[in-house]
Amino acid sequence: MIHQGVTAALAARDALRSTNGDDSHNSRTGVRRTER
Repeated sequence: MIHQGVTAALAARDALRSTNGDDSHNSRTGVRRTER
């Protein structure tokens, strides 16, 4: 149950991020991911 809640929360976050300010959020996360 806990894992399902976390997964749902993360999925909702991703959905909000992609719709809310695509450029700013995606470029920031993209830069961080490539720096890895």
